Amino acid sequence: MRHLLALAALGALALSSSPALACGGLFCAVAQTQQPPAPVDQNAERILFEVDDKAGTISAHVQISYTGAPDSFAWIVPLPAVPAVEESSMDLLRDLDAATQLRIAAPPDAPCQFDDFGFEDDDDFGCGDNFGESLEGDFLPVGRPDAPDKGEPVIVYAQDVTNNYEYAVLSAEDPLDLVGWLQDSGYNVSDNMLPVISPYSAAGMKFLAVKLREGKLAQDIVPLKMTWVSPDGKLDPVIPLKLTAVAAQPLMGILVFVAADRPYRPSNFQSFEPNPRDILLGDALDTNYFEAVARKVDFAQGRAFITEYVGDNPLIDLTIGGHRIESAMISRFYTRLSPHHMTLDPIFSPHPDLAYRKNTTLDLSSRPPLSECGAPIPGRALSPCADNFCGSGSRCAELSNKAGCFCRNGQIAQRVQGPDQGIRVTCAPATNPFAVTDEAVGVGTDLDPCLEHPCGSGQCVVKGGFPACRCDPGALAVLDGLGLTCTPAPSDIPTFGPGAGPESDTATAALTPTHNPQTSRAFSFLLPFLLALAFPIVWRRRL
Repeated sequence: MRHLLALAALGALALSSSPALACGGLFCAVAQTQQPPAPVDQNAERILFEVDDKAGTISAHVQISYTGAPDSFAWIVPLPAVPAVEESSMDLLRDLDAATQLRIAAPPDAPCQFDDFGFEDDDDFGCGDNFGESLEGDFLPVGRPDAPDKGEPVIVYAQDVTNNYEYAVLSAEDPLDLVGWLQDSGYNVSDNMLPVISPYSAAGMKFLAVKLREGKLAQDIVPLKMTWVSPDGKLDPVIPLKLTAVAAQPLMGILVFVAADRPYRPSNFQSFEPNPRDILLGDALDTNYFEAVARKVDFAQGRAFITEYVGDNPLIDLTIGGHRIESAMISRFYTRLSPHHMTLDPIFSPHPDLAYRKNTTLDLSSRPPLSECGAPIPGRALSPCADNFCGSGSRCAELSNKAGCFCRNGQIAQRVQGPDQGIRVTCAPATNPFAVTDEAVGVGTDLDPCLEHPCGSGQCVVKGGFPACRCDPGALAVLDGLGLTCTPAPSDIPTFGPGAGPESDTATAALTPTHNPQTSRAFSFLLPFLLALAFPIVWRRRL
């Protein structure tokens, strides 16, 4: 059976910051080893699947991102078997991220008195030799499935605690009984989740319900590890994007690791190699890498991952936070998705013949220098529009040195937090088809988020409990402090395609594909997933 797990607490207020990393911004450099800087998505939800072929199990380590009242935190996790539950380690996920992340080989500093940059062709930005082409030749080749008496309306298989959590494993034929039991037991589950839970209950799935122990706070939330036995021996992890969409914000970063004794890759999504030809580089070593990913994934209608690493497990000899990844190989995938993309659950399947991708450096060193004699060269800064993805079919424009978005008809402008935790603007559909209607947040009452966000030359609308702007024709959506507003723009203002700025007219070039998706695989049964609930917190939060 394929195994499906969501990424994080969906009620985790998608605009909240993740725990601080060792270095801020988009890049980290490791001075001790003189490694090149690395693009770092500080907000990405992280999940590690460990596949044990001999034991027939999957273990999932899930980073939990949540801010809010402790008693509003809850997870509901349908699984095919009763899982073993324990706490994992944020250090483990961070160290695995750091050991396998992409790095940037930047151009060297120009010597003093260097008067001629010596461009040899018309491509002012250059590209890495053969990077992103075919990989061939380039790289070195617990659960307890027992079932009590089915006569009870709710069957409780286990109730226990970890250091920070209290959990129960249960099942019910009638989802009303399941939700009632959870509510009576103090789990923050609302009746409007019945349509989501019902199909899994009807299929006889078990449910892992998790909440914080009494006296614990939101800062006590740590990654959780769940291990279960595959009932049919198939070990293909799956991510439930359709469920993640319930409370997701636009351009959500998702970072997936699969630890196994053989390479894995998405089997029903496209996968692409990162290509230096798509990457723009500024004098502060800032790039449009994450915007290029968003653009490529959007072009693939949300069904794509970037394959960032396939190779030996760099942590195989280490015990980190009390945990050790014993599998020989790590496969790493990254994507950025919006709720309207989340219509298909990605499957990760073994591919023993997949070539390694151990060289994780994006080689931009052949490009013209960004600095001369230690000082930035004027005019080499990355433009605002190169670092702001405005969404499918939209256009970006620069006004007062800030990026703004002209949204196409039917779209609204939303405020989003970028991978560097900076705030950006993007365009998205006006409604999230997977979320509960926004009337629940108090539209038209004193709880209406739009009361403090009039949107200027546009209309404020509520989406997912947050204010957004539907701009008038010809008005540009721009940031106004921490909020959004619509402002009239000159008719001759230059605009750029999604993710592209004036540095390049070819920034919309496709990343190099490595294979086509397998779309014929039948979904003949339901899959386990992880769903986190904290709707009262999400819907009442204001910018």
